[in-house]
Amino acid sequence: IFHNSAQTGKVSANLSQTLSYRIYDCLQFLHFMPFQLFHTLIRKFAHFSEYTLLGILVSTVSSYTIQERRQRLVIILWMVLTPLIDEGIQYFTPGRSAELRDCFIDMCGYSFGFLIMYLINKWKTK
Repeated sequence: IFHNSAQTGKVSANLSQTLSYRIYDCLQFLHFMPFQLFHTLIRKFAHFSEYTLLGILVSTVSSYTIQERRQRLVIILWMVLTPLIDEGIQYFTPGRSAELRDCFIDMCGYSFGFLIMYLINKWKTK
C-alpha cells in the first residue's frame, strides 16, 4: 500500500492510465462512459480492493495472535491509521495530493474485508 503512495504523481498516473485503458478496451460495452470517469472509478476501486485485502489479512492474523479483548482495538487502529498514513505519504510525494475521500474509501474497503472474514467465521461455527 505504502509503495504505491510513494510513487510520484506522474508514475502513478501512467500506471493507472495504462491499466485503465487495457480494461476499458476489453469492456467494449462500457464505452458509453467517458474514459476519465472510468479511470477515476478504477482508481477508487483499487483503493477499495487493496484495503479489502488488508482488512482480511488483519482480521485473520489478529484472530490467531491477539486476545479477543484487544483484537477489536487493533482492528480499528489499523482501519484508521493506515489510510491516514497512506494519504500523509501522498501529501509529501511530488505530484500527489492527500484526499479525505480516499481515506473514507480505504476505511470502507477495510471494513468490507473485515465483514467478509466475520461472516466466514460465523458460517464456519454453525
